[in-house]
Parts: sequence; C-alpha cells; structure tokens
Amino acid sequence: MIDGILIDECRPPGLVAVAKGRGPAATHVTFIGQAGVSDWNVMPLLRARDFVFVANNARDFLPLLGRRDVRNGLIIIIPQVGRTRQISLFNLALDAAERLDHLVNRVLEVHADGRVEMRDWPPGAAG
Repeated sequence: MIDGILIDECRPPGLVAVAKGRGPAATHVTFIGQAGVSDWNVMPLLRARDFVFVANNARDFLPLLGRRDVRNGLIIIIPQVGRTRQISLFNLALDAAERLDHLVNRVLEVHADGRVEMRDWPPGAAG
C-alpha cells in the first residue's frame, strides 16, 4: 500500500494525476518548488513526508537510499519513452504495488516490455 508519492522532475507531471486517480496522495518535485534540486537534497523530502519516490535514474537514487535504515520505496521507470507509454508503465508499477502490503525497503523497476521486478533495497533488507 502506498500512502504518498513524489515524482522526480525526470518524469512527466501528468503522473501525479494518474497516482491520485488510484488513491495515493501524490505530487511532483516542480509542484513543491524543488525543480533543479540535486538528488541528494530530495532525500529529506522523502523522509519528512514518507513518500515513495518515482524516478528513472536508479544509478543515482539507489546509493542515496542505501544510506538510510528505512526506505519508503522507490519506483523506477527505466525507459525514456513518451508520456503515454510512461503513464502505461507507471500504471503497471502501481498495479504491482497494490498487490504488496508495503514498499518499505523495496524497489519496483518497470521495463520497456512491461515487466515489473521487485527487489529488496539494500539487498537482503527486510521490509
């Protein structure tokens, strides 16, 4: 279950409406005055508001999240595709998240072919 979602500026703001239409509170970094903020400076927002974060740059965010004891969850939409396909892939991630009891210490990765993979982060972390 996801209570809140923060969408990175690398993802379209339209994903906020998709998330809200499915239940979770959601916002985009640009809506809260954080456009252009470094990845490191997004971390306090995730902690303070218990957001699941949606991004496409796992390489940047996984190490940052690995420095915390508890991670609210990360959704990575891997391909750089058009807005319509991103919405489709995001819906697949939300479908997968709904089947889980939580996303704490987990990463959902959505691939271009629609595959959704879930793993613990850091590896071996208990959710």
